Amino acid sequence: MVRQLKKFPAKSVGRPRVYNWSRYLDGNIWKLTRGVDFFSECSSFRGAVYSAASRAGLKVRVNVDGDAVTVQRTGKA
Repeated sequence: MVRQLKKFPAKSVGRPRVYNWSRYLDGNIWKLTRGVDFFSECSSFRGAVYSAASRAGLKVRVNVDGDAVTVQRTGKA
């Protein structure tokens, strides 16, 4: 049914966030497992970690070991 609206709906921008970056980049050491915590290749997730850290103005260290990726924020960029 056609409806008249009083206000134009807000436009959604981009995809919704998939990962809880504020948690993973909080300074604690996080071990994330492929197939449980993320579903991409480990090398792709590693790149996503660096991108998220860069957007937040943070430095991180990342280690890929088999099907696990370990992440820790080390400071501000």
